[in-house]
Amino acid sequence: MRFTVKERERRFQAVRSRMQAAGLDALLVFGSTSVGGQWNGNFTYLSDYSPIFATALLVFPLEGSPAMFVPGENQWLDAKRASWIEDTRLSGRPIADACRHLKALHPALSRAGVSSLDALPAGAFAHLEEQLPHAAFAEAAPAVVAARGAKSGEELDVARRGARVADAGWARGLEVIRAGMTERRLFAEMEAVMTAEGAAGYFDMLGAGRGEGEEDPFRGFVVPPADRAFREGDLALLEITPRVGGYWNQIVRLASFGKPPASAQRAHDACVEAKHAALRHMKPGEPLAAMARAAREVLEKRGYAMKDFGSVHTTGLDLSELIIMTATEGHVEPGMLITLHPMISTGDWRQLFVGETYAVTQTGCEALNRCGEAIAVVDR
Repeated sequence: MRFTVKERERRFQAVRSRMQAAGLDALLVFGSTSVGGQWNGNFTYLSDYSPIFATALLVFPLEGSPAMFVPGENQWLDAKRASWIEDTRLSGRPIADACRHLKALHPALSRAGVSSLDALPAGAFAHLEEQLPHAAFAEAAPAVVAARGAKSGEELDVARRGARVADAGWARGLEVIRAGMTERRLFAEMEAVMTAEGAAGYFDMLGAGRGEGEEDPFRGFVVPPADRAFREGDLALLEITPRVGGYWNQIVRLASFGKPPASAQRAHDACVEAKHAALRHMKPGEPLAAMARAAREVLEKRGYAMKDFGSVHTTGLDLSELIIMTATEGHVEPGMLITLHPMISTGDWRQLFVGETYAVTQTGCEALNRCGEAIAVVDR
């Protein structure tokens, strides 16, 4: 168990109060091994467990003890060791077994929530309707997502540990990166350090190189690292994203093999200035959209168009829990984890963004990552 019983009860109470308000007798929560999508984070939030493979299912009643159904003997043993759900069952057919459990738990079940209908396979939903014909099923992911928004002290401690791991990965990258090294080798070096420090998953991406015959030396759309070797004159945009204790941390940094071109330096400096403008609005009570608007204003003054989707997002058990754009409603709350990396287009099929993850405090924000934000110049 990563978190305490006190933390478990805090989460259960927060979700059940929302279930009661929505008139839900029970909640079916699906979990998978995917990186994104709030349905996966919802499962981990209520079970303190991340599935190893396939799909697991949690039956979370309004009253009484939850039950978790997991496939595979090894995953069942792992779940019993790591999760705080005492009723953890080995199941080759989680949907069918969950339906039988719900029938026994609520013979007259009338309304159940599902997290999430958007991700539920059609066959699974058909089975639910067949086995529980008198029950209505509602989309209930928001009942858990809303509870997850403001992180507890225990969650923030895990997030700080994740930031230290990401910083260690970037530091290792600066030690070894050189012309002639392949992209895969660089990330293997960084991930070896981060794994040793506790990372148990990655969403590491990279944009690197230059188009043949082009003056602009940078194609910055980030993709998984490949076998391409870095060359003198390259730029490399590194998106370093480890998952530690179930929680994601993200650093985005730019490296230049030799002195960076003036155009790249200007674009980088604009992103950094935009980030600091947005940070002034990362405090309790501020509109969420104010961060994106402040960043966009700086970038437009510098002559760049900001990519609204993805420049700011909340982070936690899912990498992007809420994408914050210039029209997003809601306000900044203490305990939020926010990844801020203003993103611009630097030409056709090119982009640049720079930033990291922050925790919102009672009065402002805390920078979780400690690595410098300047372009790293590689001279070897």
